[in-house]
Amino acid sequence: MLGPGFIVRSCIRNGDLDAAEADLKGMASSSDLETYDRVIALKFLGNIQVTRNQYKFAISYYRQATSLGASASDPLTLRHVAEAHYNLAQCLYVSKSFQESHDRFVLYAQLAPRVGLSVSPQDNYMLGITAYLSGDFQAAKGYLSKADPTLRANAAQYSLQSLR
Repeated sequence: MLGPGFIVRSCIRNGDLDAAEADLKGMASSSDLETYDRVIALKFLGNIQVTRNQYKFAISYYRQATSLGASASDPLTLRHVAEAHYNLAQCLYVSKSFQESHDRFVLYAQLAPRVGLSVSPQDNYMLGITAYLSGDFQAAKGYLSKADPTLRANAAQYSLQSLR
């Protein structure tokens, strides 16, 4: 028998986001499912909202996923919690909530190594940008020193162009 996660992934691949969303909502609210499954459902619900440019709703789902999984101890659940923090940080950045975005990027960076994820030079760039936009210039300098040089150069060029 096919599990609910397989059916949802199939719906997403086939572009039937409404069916996937309905199934995921059922999974997220089911007390019969483990925390792991519910965290994944909430994370994917957030992802669907991002594809619809519905960041307010995506933020809500990602917050629920990170809150539900906050006390998890198994690496698989924590990996999805870390990814939900990252996705939440991206949505908050788009929504111009820079301090909270930075805080969520930091939580991602703290969890990532524990669950087999890495903090990439691009991640350090976002950590630096959100630190800068939050007024923490010292932290921004530290993160940006580890960021992708191409991204740093593009950001500097963009800053110079925006002054004209």
